[in-house]
Amino acid sequence: MSNRMRVLTHMRSNVVGYVALFVALGSGSAMAANTISSADIINGEVKSVDIGGQEVGTTDIANNAVTTAKVLDDSLGNLDLKAGSVRATEVANGSLTGADIQDSSITLDDTDGLAESSDIIWAVVNADGTVSRSSEPATAAAEGDGDYEVFFTGQGALDGCASIAQISKPSFEEIPPDPGPGEAATNQGEEVSGAVDVRTFDSAGTPADSSFTVFVLCVGSQAPIPAAKGR
Repeated sequence: MSNRMRVLTHMRSNVVGYVALFVALGSGSAMAANTISSADIINGEVKSVDIGGQEVGTTDIANNAVTTAKVLDDSLGNLDLKAGSVRATEVANGSLTGADIQDSSITLDDTDGLAESSDIIWAVVNADGTVSRSSEPATAAAEGDGDYEVFFTGQGALDGCASIAQISKPSFEEIPPDPGPGEAATNQGEEVSGAVDVRTFDSAGTPADSSFTVFVLCVGSQAPIPAAKGR
């Protein structure tokens, strides 16, 4: 075999090696693994397609770098918010409604500084101790000499309430007659919790039976109590 044929045969057998040698010589140097650093990359040249999915973690994001414009609208849920992190400054004025508040979740501690609710209950009582009309279910008893006890059967203990009574005509009709001049006084809880004791007097200050109207003002709710026996 001639020398020329030997050279051609050698080159065919080692063509891959020659190509690799040519590339290495042309680039000037070979790249070893893990030798490319940030300084070797042109600024702004790494694109989204160059980064694998789910590869950017919290340690790769600078503090306070994510703004509202970077967050997809309506994408944050309850699990994305830290418990107790939403404060009054994060809630727009007038934005909360009854539907945003859990039922039975507001207690008296949450209403500090707010005026308590109050209720006025009343009853018009005849001179014989029967109830003419009332704002709440009520019974009364005449115990003689202007001494009456009025019991509001649907209310709680009235010890913490305020009451007032005045001599009054039980109706606008001619019958019964006008009660005449006189006065009335009240007292709560003297004998029965939940009852109002009313005393009526004539114009001379002598105890005397008379029709009257009694008013009771209670702040907040009163716990219901059972009706007194015989009332």
